[in-house]
Amino acid sequence: MRAGKYFDHILGEQNSIVDMEAQKLVKEYILNHKENQNDKDILDRMRIGLTIETWEYLNSKKNTDYIVTGQFLNRLLGIYKITKTKFSDFIDIERTNLHAIIKGDRRFNSSLAKKVEQIFNIPAELWLHIETKNDLRNFEKKNSKIKLNYSLDKLMHVR
Repeated sequence: MRAGKYFDHILGEQNSIVDMEAQKLVKEYILNHKENQNDKDILDRMRIGLTIETWEYLNSKKNTDYIVTGQFLNRLLGIYKITKTKFSDFIDIERTNLHAIIKGDRRFNSSLAKKVEQIFNIPAELWLHIETKNDLRNFEKKNSKIKLNYSLDKLMHVR
């Protein structure tokens, strides 16, 4: 019996014609479905994609590139083609403050997070968790040479 053929009767052949036909049908279905979507559905899917990307950034343990919370907001505004001026007027903040938030010069606060949540249906906690993650990253980067030597054991033995 030749190698690789022993389990073919159980698993089936990997490059069968049926698989190719199924792939072609799936591809046609996806293309047809994409053509039949309205603009709102497309924008909502892009928002959902950005939300997933934001969660992945938040939960990433890797030392990934630092992404300012405002950059996610800027991309969100870009998806819906909303100008920063229109957005800042709508949520009643100064345009210069919005620009500072997007650049990372100002914090993404609770008030802004709640407004973004109401408008785009992205949890306020997500925005604030990203801000906190970035704050901790900055703290660790600035204090990387300082060894913090705290523990519960040491605290319990302090007199």
